[in-house]
Amino acid sequence: MDGISGNELIDLQKKIEEASNITDKAQSLADMAWMIKYSNPKKAVDLADQAIGLTQAGELETHIPVCYMSKAVSLSQMSRFEAAEKAAKSGLDVYRKQDDQAGVLHALNVMGSVYFRWGRLAEALENYLESLRIHHELNDSPAPGILSNIGGVYLQLGDMDRALECYTWIRD
Repeated sequence: MDGISGNELIDLQKKIEEASNITDKAQSLADMAWMIKYSNPKKAVDLADQAIGLTQAGELETHIPVCYMSKAVSLSQMSRFEAAEKAAKSGLDVYRKQDDQAGVLHALNVMGSVYFRWGRLAEALENYLESLRIHHELNDSPAPGILSNIGGVYLQLGDMDRALECYTWIRD
């Protein structure tokens, strides 16, 4: 279950129910949507939509992008790729508007994953490579998750040498 415990879900559900303001409720809804995006994608989409509605009504744009990312991953899990792409692009647009480079990196990874699952490998690779470029601008640390994603695309494309190169960088 996405590596989360039942207690974590119960605690988060309590946070949602006991939220004293729109900001806290939207954040808790967004957090829960992200936590269950793989284990219960339909519910994650519903929670993300609720959080998006709250954040738009309260003009709390800081929470909107993660809601869109949860929604994109969940829709992708349900093979609703066009809707997933639209959600990911919406979140990416907000991150760019906020000039949040770490968020842009996250959104590009999500978009890459949507395209990968959709079988649109060229677009997946393009998004993963852009996220790797941004990662290197922001961090001196390695990017094993991104490199693994890139390696996975190369494997699907049959380019074993490039895939191996990505996986070797991860190990170094």
